[in-house]
Amino acid sequence: MVYHDPNLTKENTVAGNGKALTIVTSDIEGSTELWEKDPEATNMALQLHDDIFRRYLSAYYGFELATEGDAFVLAFHSAPDAVMYCLTVQKVRLLLVFNTLHWIGACADLKGLQ
Repeated sequence: MVYHDPNLTKENTVAGNGKALTIVTSDIEGSTELWEKDPEATNMALQLHDDIFRRYLSAYYGFELATEGDAFVLAFHSAPDAVMYCLTVQKVRLLLVFNTLHWIGACADLKGLQ
């Protein structure tokens, strides 16, 4: 979710270095169920999730305002930077899922050969 408020200026924002502030929030839907089903795998996945979210912040002039559990609140100096950040994070996550599924499939194929 991306929220942009043109009334928030550098004088009244944490990020501060632009004409406006754009807020991005994220939350993993159904994470409580994931924690209950497989805490170890969920912990590993959440660490990877957090790493991906933080890794690309500086490239798009973003700031981490708050986190709680799996939720992030991020600020960006411009809406285009926020959107490009979101697209980058989604692309990285999709590539990670695709490569993981490909790897799991390859392992399953190898087991079938034994």
